[in-house]
Amino acid sequence: MRMALYCSFLILLVPLQVEKAESPTEHTFVVRARIISVGPESAVLEVMGQAQKDLKNRTAAQIESYFLNKEWSLRNRRGDELGKFYCTRVLAAGERFRLFGLHRSAGLANQGNIYMGIMLGEEVGYTPYRPPVDYHLPEPEQKRSMRSSVDGKEMLYVAEDLLVYGQGYDSAKSNFNPYFFLRDEAHLPRIHGFYMDRTEVTNREYLRFCQKAGHPLPESWKKTGMYPPGSAELPFNEASYSDAVAYARWAGKRLPTELEWELAARGGLSVLIDGSGPQSLNRRPPAYPVGDFDPEKCNTKERWKENPRLLPAAQMKDASPYGIIGMCGNAPEWTSSFFEPYPGSRFRNDTAQAYSGQLFHVIRGGAYYLPSEMARSDARQPAGFPSPDSDAKAGIRLVQDP
Repeated sequence: MRMALYCSFLILLVPLQVEKAESPTEHTFVVRARIISVGPESAVLEVMGQAQKDLKNRTAAQIESYFLNKEWSLRNRRGDELGKFYCTRVLAAGERFRLFGLHRSAGLANQGNIYMGIMLGEEVGYTPYRPPVDYHLPEPEQKRSMRSSVDGKEMLYVAEDLLVYGQGYDSAKSNFNPYFFLRDEAHLPRIHGFYMDRTEVTNREYLRFCQKAGHPLPESWKKTGMYPPGSAELPFNEASYSDAVAYARWAGKRLPTELEWELAARGGLSVLIDGSGPQSLNRRPPAYPVGDFDPEKCNTKERWKENPRLLPAAQMKDASPYGIIGMCGNAPEWTSSFFEPYPGSRFRNDTAQAYSGQLFHVIRGGAYYLPSEMARSDARQPAGFPSPDSDAKAGIRLVQDP
C-alpha cells in the first residue's frame, strides 16, 4: 500500500490497556512519538526524545511486549484524541524505534503540526495529558558583585531579563528591530544573568596578560616593551578580535554577545516597568546608559573642542542601570556576535549589506573620537577582517556566567 509522508507530525501514544507481567514498566505511560507515514489504514510511528534513551537499555523482547498487539490512543498535546493505533510490528535500528500497525483515525494526515507530549517514564494514570502553564523558574539569587580570580577585575551582576533591543523607528538603519513595540515574550529575547566587567580592560591589565600568557604586545608597545607613559589606567584600545578572544580565554571569561552588551547598557524590561501598570510597558528604553546624552558623563567627540582622547577607565561617570561604566563612548568594545540583520529585518543599504555575514563582528559603545549617535545603547558597528594584520582595533570588556 502506498503511503504519504508526514514527517513533522508529533503525537501522544496512550495505551488503552496495561499488561504488568510483560511490560518494561508496571505503570501506564505516555510515549512521545511522531508520524513517519500514514495511509488509509496503516501508519508508521517513530518513538522520540527521552523515550529513545530509555528504550535502548531494554531488551528487544521487553520493547516488543510493551508495544505489540496493543491498541494505542493517538492524542495531541491538549489531550484531544485523534484516533487509534494498533501496533503489529516493532523495528529497532540503532537508537531509533519504529512502530508499524493499523490506525482508525479520520483525517489523521490532515492534522497539521501536532506537538510533542511528555516523555516515556512519566506516569499519567488514565487522565489525558494536558501541558502545564508555561512557567519560567526564576534564577537563583546571585551576589551583586564578584572579583575575577585571574585578572582581578571587579564584575557586576546583570540579572536575567527580557530585552527591548535596537530601535523601531528607522528601518534603513542596521539596528532596526521590527518587533520593538511588541512587548511580549514571543518577541523579546530572554537574556540569562551574567557578570560583566565594571570597567574596560586597561593598558596595565593588558600588559600583565601579555607577560603572563606570552601574548604578543601591540605594535606601538614593542619598541619600549611598555604602554605609553601615564596611560596605565586608560582602557586598552588596540585589541584585534583575536587579541580580545585570547585575553578572554586566559581570564576564564568570554566576550559578551551584542544583546548581552545592550542589556547591560540600557537595562531590561524590568527596568522599564515602573509600577504604573501596563502603560509602563510602552516606555522607550533609555537611549544611552546614562538615560539622555550628557557630554559631561559620556566620552564622545562632543566632549572635546579639539584633540579628543581616552579617559581613565575607572573615572567615567556614565554608569548604566547596573553600575557598569565606560559604555557611553571612551573605547569601543568587541562583542562575539556577527554583524547580521535582526530577526524579521534586512539591511536596506549597500554599506551594511557589504558587511553582513559570518565574517564581521559587532563593536558596541561608540568611541571618544565618534559622535554621540554612535554611543547610543542600541548603536552597532561592523568590524573585523580575514587578515589579522588589517583587523579593526577596539577595547575589551568581558562577561562570566554565574
